[in-house]
Parts: sequence; C-alpha cells; structure tokens
Amino acid sequence: MKEEKGSSFIKKYVFLDANIFLHFKKIDEINWIEELKADEVCLKITKITLKELANQKDINPRKYLREKAQIAIQELEDIFENNIEVRPNVTIEHIITKIDESIFLENNLDPQSNDNILIAYIIDFKNRNSTNEVYLISEDIGAKLIAKSFQISIIKLDPKYKLKGESDELEKQIKILEKENLELKNKLPKLFLKFENKTNILQIYNGELIYMKDEEIEEEMKQLKSKYPFISETKKVTDAPLSGIFASFQKSPSDYNRELEDFYKNYLEYLKQKQAYDIISHFSISFSLLLKNEGTSPANRITVKLHFGDGLRIYKENDFPVEPEKPDSPSQSRFNTANISVPSINSHNSFNKIIQENIDKQRKPIIRKTNSYEVVFKPNFLQHYSSENLDPIFVFFKDLEFKPLNIHYLITCDELPYPSKGELIIKFED
Repeated sequence: MKEEKGSSFIKKYVFLDANIFLHFKKIDEINWIEELKADEVCLKITKITLKELANQKDINPRKYLREKAQIAIQELEDIFENNIEVRPNVTIEHIITKIDESIFLENNLDPQSNDNILIAYIIDFKNRNSTNEVYLISEDIGAKLIAKSFQISIIKLDPKYKLKGESDELEKQIKILEKENLELKNKLPKLFLKFENKTNILQIYNGELIYMKDEEIEEEMKQLKSKYPFISETKKVTDAPLSGIFASFQKSPSDYNRELEDFYKNYLEYLKQKQAYDIISHFSISFSLLLKNEGTSPANRITVKLHFGDGLRIYKENDFPVEPEKPDSPSQSRFNTANISVPSINSHNSFNKIIQENIDKQRKPIIRKTNSYEVVFKPNFLQHYSSENLDPIFVFFKDLEFKPLNIHYLITCDELPYPSKGELIIKFED
C-alpha cells in the first residue's frame, strides 16, 4: 500500500465483527479517530460480517437484537450504495473478494467457522498490504483468542459507546411480573413446621426394652398362687388366712375359692396385657410440632398434611393404649373379685386399636390410613410472626425396630397460591 502523506500521518484499518453492530452505538456515533488515536480510519466490513448480521436479523430470539441487526444492514447498504463518509476522515469499505483456500490451509483455519473466516480476511489483507496498522474489534472471545494467536491487534472500544441492556416488550413484562411477584411474596404468610426444639431434626434415645417375658409371667403366677392359696372346703371361714374379710361378709370357703380362681385369671390377663403394653410403649414415640408463620400476613383456613411411610401405626393422644391396672387381690377388696374388670389391651388386637371419635378440627389430628398414613391438622388461623403448638402424635413401630423417619409435609391456606413443602427428620440413638 502506498501512503502519500507525511511520515507522521497514521492511517488504521479496522475489521468489525458483527456483534459490534448489535451491542454498540451506530458506527457514525463513535469517534473512531479518538478511539484509535489515528489521523484516518478505514472500517472494513467482510462478507462473513454481513452474513452474521443477516442471520441475527432472522433468528435471534430477542426482538430488539433482531431490530438492531436489521437497522445495521440498512445503514451499511446506504453507505455502500451512496459512498457516504461515516465521519470526517473515517471511511468504510466492503470486502467482497473470496478468500483463497490456501489461507485456510497454511494457517490451519476452519473455513466452516465464522470466526476463522473473519481472521482469514485479516491475514489476507495484511499479506496484500504493507502496513502493520490492522486491527480487530470484536466482543466475541473466540474471535479474539484466534486473533491473538496470529498477532493481530485487538482494540477495545470505550464502554461509553456500549448500549445499555435493552429488552423487548416481553422481557419488560417479565421484569414487571417478577417485581410484582416479589412484592406479593413479601405480603404472604410463610408457613412451616418445626419440632419443639425449633429445628426440623429430632434425636431420640432408644433406651433398653424392659418387659416381663413368658417364663417370668409363669413364675409370677406361681408366686401369686403361693401367696393366695385355695382354702379347704371343710375349713371354717374364720380359719382361713383372710378370715377377717370373710367374717365381714360371712362368705363360705367355696365362694372365696371361686373369687380366687377369677382373681388368678384376671391377674394372668393383666400380666399379658402389661407385657403387650410395655412392648408397645418401648417401640413407640410421641412428639409435638410447632406451626410457624414468619410471613408478613396472617394465614386463614390452614391445612397441614403429614405423610408417614410404611411399617408404622399412628395414634392420636386419646387413642394410644393406656397402661393396664393391676387387679385387686381378694384380701384387698370388700367386693366379690369375680366382678373385677381391667382396661382391655388384648395382646392380639391392641396393635389394631384406632378409635374414631368426634374430632376437634381446630387442633386435634385427623388420621387417615391408606397404604401408609396421612395425618391432617386444621388449625384454621395463624397470625403473622406467630406460632402454634399442634397436638401430640404417637407413632408405634410395628416391626419392633426403630428406623429413621422422614416425614414430608404440605401446608395450604387461602393466601398461598402453592402449598408450602418441607421435611421433618427423626433419628434414633442407642
């Protein structure tokens, strides 16, 4: 290339990538002379740059970028057709020549890559012209890295020329909706469950299983019969060990023996029931939950649903088996021991006892048996920044083995568009 001006005169050639037209101000609004510190600037537009702009015009998902590409193409067409100077001492040229394949082969460039093609144009231009004042302006990291490997200088435009993030109408609406959604969330209840320790994890100590085994029941009955033996039918009541009692009621020995026989049966049943109760009690846990509202709005018509897995039996507090009472011995009762009755906890059916009662829907749980268990509370109302204790839940491990519990819950109320979800964990240690 032949320069006819003085040796201090600097002319620079700048290849523009397509993204400059999308993300920066119009080319006639940029002070190229000042940016490049040159006396004259020639902006080079390659075929691949125009191809990329046409592609952006058609398929870019953002409307404002499609419009930017369309405007850039129209402006370039106008400049090329009318030989318009971009700015004083700033010209623009459209390179229409095709790059020789040897450029790609010699420089190991991919002719299918737009970035590679752009770099090939710059290499070809440098080979044809005796000047080192050749530059690339691009926002594409790929193009810049390739240019650097070929010692092609890269110029970074002043950020003042970069356009602020624009958005089309859809994006604007999304931002408005996101803002409204955030404001709405800040005005909603925030409901969740905790254990009484105010965490979502409860650690429980197992303890040792203590109950009367079958052989111990047999031994207990032997001692009982030794302590309270039958009396001879020929003996007078006053001669019996409990003659004072019989004297008060003037009962015969046969009456006493019948009462004693009933007492033996009742006591054996009591021991079996106590055995079952001790096992159930050991492999059962109870816990209460704390319903909290940390939102900025009260919650109305609240429903809390807890889901328990298999291998369990869930009780309300009033339904859980109670400890059986020891029957009175003949010597301790002023009544006929045949009438003794004890709370029934039959060892065969105590595991299946669930009594359906009138439910206090405000506090007490509703227990639903499906393949597993669902426990429902309906506390109705909870003020913001407040909490409420729910009634205790009793859990029996039917397999007589403690396993970690993962309790999933859902909380709904009138104000929440979606349920509040969470998980509670119960762990055991020996």
